[in-house]
Amino acid sequence: MTKIFNFARKLTLYPTLFSHNMLYIHVPFCKSRCIYCNFFSTTKMELRRLYVDVIIRQLTALQPTHTDTVYLGGGTPSVIERDDLQRLLEECRKMLDGGGEFTVECNPDDVTDELAETLQRCGVNRVSLGIQTFNDERLKLINRRHSADKAREAVNLLRARNINNVSIDLMFGFPAETDEEWIAEIEEAIRIKPNHISAYCLTVEEGTVLHKRLSDGSLPPLPDEDTLERQYYTLCQKLKSAGYEHYEISNFCLPGFHSRHNSGYWQDKPYLALGAGAHGLEIIQQPSPTRKRYWNICDINEFIRRVNEGISVIDGSEDIDSATHYNDLITTAMRTNQGLSAEHVRKHCSPTLADYFTSTAKRLASKGLVEIISDKNDTIVRLSPNKLFVSDGILAELIFS
Repeated sequence: MTKIFNFARKLTLYPTLFSHNMLYIHVPFCKSRCIYCNFFSTTKMELRRLYVDVIIRQLTALQPTHTDTVYLGGGTPSVIERDDLQRLLEECRKMLDGGGEFTVECNPDDVTDELAETLQRCGVNRVSLGIQTFNDERLKLINRRHSADKAREAVNLLRARNINNVSIDLMFGFPAETDEEWIAEIEEAIRIKPNHISAYCLTVEEGTVLHKRLSDGSLPPLPDEDTLERQYYTLCQKLKSAGYEHYEISNFCLPGFHSRHNSGYWQDKPYLALGAGAHGLEIIQQPSPTRKRYWNICDINEFIRRVNEGISVIDGSEDIDSATHYNDLITTAMRTNQGLSAEHVRKHCSPTLADYFTSTAKRLASKGLVEIISDKNDTIVRLSPNKLFVSDGILAELIFS
């Protein structure tokens, strides 16, 4: 049941909020919607200032809390008016410990020298650019606002302001995309040498414009599985040759530039989530450690009203039992090149689940689907490098149902 209380009272009821080392803030505004996106977002740009005001109000209630990472995602945080964005960023910076990672997602079309200067002055040290593709026709197809030239310019503008940790998003598996075209995309990405690359296969979610257009035949079909697998491993090979570490199924980085914030999700760390539609995870220590997942309402006007009236914005929550926690570990830690520790499973889950993990891992290892690395202290299970593309099926075997 969702409890109704003001934000300060929430901090009293959940004192572990003071020990979260990750903060995520959802900024759900977009000037236009991408045809593939099913995240919570809105085009009601007139609400941006009111939204920033209530987020700052929540941040003020949290201080003097400190956190290791802050991540502003969306939506499109870069569409916030400059003065309001500066107010928000300065409030976020107060929560960061020295040397913390401060990431803001930006649309390349929004990146000007003025924006880059604001980000740098407010302590932002990592920017994630939603480039998606360097092909102008495909950018129009998916309803992105920028051009390929603007994407290149955005990277240069950020670096000129000494923001030297730039991540880019890339997509593959577009309708009618050839292997040669995908190789050209990878080579273009390597040429601008971002510190981090997140690469995703274009997926179809029900209710999106992409789903409708594929269903009514106004778009060519997406590539088949064999093509997608070939394109994925081409990406892996070319980025490895260019010096990138493949540290998670969809994520690559130059040495020392892995995403500390996203790695926290995969490493089973709690995180505080602010903003409409945001999801968070906390660990309540008393009377015994209990993991709780919660999610905020997906309604901008209602979110603003509730914060201003001191009413909880949490739309729902669930206590995470041992089996759910185990399954969460499978779907997060097992995606990384670090794999999952059998000792971690045994420490945080029931003996039955720990035994299930090790016995299933041995069976999968006999088929070459996972690797098992053991020493005198622990056993690590991770996906076999040549089976990453079919990870969903392997993880399904490890899931406890």
